[in-house]
This record gives sequence, structure tokens and C-alpha cells, in this order.
Amino acid sequence: MAGAAIGLMGACDIVVCARATKIRPAYGALGFSPDGGTSWALARALGAPRALDLMLTNTSLTAAEAHATGLVARLVEDEELRDVTVATAHAVAAGPIRAMVRTRGLVRRAATRSFEEQLDEEARLIAESAGDPEGREGVRAFVEKRPPDFRNAR
Repeated sequence: MAGAAIGLMGACDIVVCARATKIRPAYGALGFSPDGGTSWALARALGAPRALDLMLTNTSLTAAEAHATGLVARLVEDEELRDVTVATAHAVAAGPIRAMVRTRGLVRRAATRSFEEQLDEEARLIAESAGDPEGREGVRAFVEKRPPDFRNAR
């Protein structure tokens, strides 16, 4: 994986990566600076010193290193990549979409907020979740001891 694909990883909510994957910015080899969000994704996942080392020396990360730093959420065997990725996509698609959107926003903004601001936003959003159809379905399913059906609760 190279170039702007790394930036796209930073924009994804869940990244599944095969063990054999190598992640290399490759911009330096072309005489280019990064684009596509690559510098943003690498700086946040690796920290500035490691991101600069990777980009300025045109080296690569192994999939295991990317997983250990949080750039990659799930590391799987090469032959399992498609199946695990499809299963993950289906699991997300069957989930409570509104709650997931709220959760994504909370996580993405957490680094720029104080703890108190984050708590206030969490309180506001969980109240919204409790009042929407997916939240009501989740509670009903819990009380009835059954899996929730979020698709029909929308």
C-alpha cells in the first residue's frame, strides 16, 4: 500500500489489513510531498517523529507495525482478508447507524476536546440515542433477551 491510499486509511473507521501488506508513503522517491491525508493519518497514528522518519527516509511499515500503532484496526492472515473484511462490513451495516455516527464523531473529536467537553457531548448524544428508534429497539432487545434488529428500527 502506498501514497494516498495511506491517507484513505486515516479516513476509514475500521481498517483490515493482511499480514503481508507493506505500507510505504513513497512520495520521497518521486520528489513529492504527501497528499490525500497521508501526513495527517501517519502523524496521528505514529506521532510526528515516527511519521517523519517514515516519510523522509522513504521506508515502510509492516502490517504488524501498522496494527501496533493503531493505523490498522484488524490484522488478518492474507487468505482471510476478503472474508474478514466482508464480514466486518456486514456487521457494521447491521448495527445501529445513528449510534455509530455519534460514536464516530465522538472518537474523531476526542483529541481536540477537554475531558469535561467530551463528557458533556457524550451525555447529549446518549440522550439522543435513548430517544431514537434504534436506541429503543436496543433496550427492548436487551430486556427481552434477544439480538436487536436495528435494520427494522430505522
